[in-house]
Amino acid sequence: MMQASQVKEYFPSVKRRIDEAAQLCQITAEVPDNVRDRVGELDREANEAVRVFEQEANDNRIRQCLDRLDKLGDRVVHACASVKVDDQVENAVRQAHDAISNLKHRLH
Repeated sequence: MMQASQVKEYFPSVKRRIDEAAQLCQITAEVPDNVRDRVGELDREANEAVRVFEQEANDNRIRQCLDRLDKLGDRVVHACASVKVDDQVENAVRQAHDAISNLKHRLH
């Protein structure tokens, strides 16, 4: 099992996946608003997590951030499943969600 402090080492790769999904949502024309909004929410939460990880060594706070990201990731995947989304966007969203889930499961 991973220590919460180790999350800081692995999170940049998760953040990159989230950034890729957010960027694709911005440059892809046919992305439904609810998907774009959910990915934006996930991106903002990931930015907040970066700040938390830089400032805190509190294991509980780190876990809470990952739990929130995981829930938001679930919402994004659900939003993609409910409408037709560009394949590249859907793949990026799935990769971001998988990266978050994998990190969370390694921590818990």
